Amino acid sequence: MLMNDGRRISDTEVLNEIRKEVAMLSRGETEERTTLIPACINGDAETVKSLLLSGEYNVNEVAPNGETALTRAVSANAIRIVELLLKHGADPNFTGKKVECTPLMEAASAGYTDIVRLLLEYGACVSQESNTGNTALHYAATAGHLECVCLLLQYNSPMEVQNETGHTPLMEATSNGHIDVARCLIKHGCDINTHSKEFKESALTLASYKVSHCY
Repeated sequence: MLMNDGRRISDTEVLNEIRKEVAMLSRGETEERTTLIPACINGDAETVKSLLLSGEYNVNEVAPNGETALTRAVSANAIRIVELLLKHGADPNFTGKKVECTPLMEAASAGYTDIVRLLLEYGACVSQESNTGNTALHYAATAGHLECVCLLLQYNSPMEVQNETGHTPLMEATSNGHIDVARCLIKHGCDINTHSKEFKESALTLASYKVSHCY
């Protein structure tokens, strides 16, 4: 591993560096770091594994910036680390502090299908909502990630939840022009006639609006 000052250090030294950070954390000397997070940021699965096997670290610990090790691993698309954390008891539904999305929402939004599947296998809640009323299905539909949408539907993700703007996942898909995602949602029974609360939009009107602005 290469340090910020250009020095290359061994795995043992990496472990010692992280343990120093742990000691600093207990004294309140760190700013944005926590025990497992540095290794998760670097994608260092072997160090994460060593730390977890030592039994000295809280797998659900929250960093001062509100993030968890699992959140960082998901954001980095580090599936091996995600699996290690889950196997050692990381809560797939824990958002940490000051963090809007669950790990499942993060993975669905980014289109990380394999991580979405892994989180679901470990009990991630498909109906959990962000502070803006979005579910993981909302995020996947908005971004047009068809495989994630199909996978979430296999796990009975609710289709008619309306976020703070009154949009369902189908409405988000149509307003962003993701026809394949919209088709999948309709095939699974999503109501095309649901209207938003404020502007009374439906999936059909949003689709029409999208098409009209393409010409």
